[in-house]
Amino acid sequence: MRRPVDGEVHVHYGQIYVESDPDSFGPGLAEAFAGQSAGLCGAAIPGALWLSTGLHTGSVGFCVEVHDQAPPLDAAWDDVVEVSFRPVSSRSALVQWGG
Repeated sequence: MRRPVDGEVHVHYGQIYVESDPDSFGPGLAEAFAGQSAGLCGAAIPGALWLSTGLHTGSVGFCVEVHDQAPPLDAAWDDVVEVSFRPVSSRSALVQWGG
């Protein structure tokens, strides 16, 4: 397991994004959550994720883990959402609201 991101990130409007398309300015809300029932992670757009937090503005703990197989569920987790993410370029970035 690798942890490419582990620490605090700043959110505004409860939003933060994962983007892999260098020509895009992030996913739109309706497009990101199209056809999904969970409201924590919009993954309907290839190469992008819309992540929603419970905090409107401020710093939140954030950890990205890359596993070779599904990790066991941990009782310490408040919420769990599983989505598929397939980058559209060789680089992905965690992007704050407004870029």
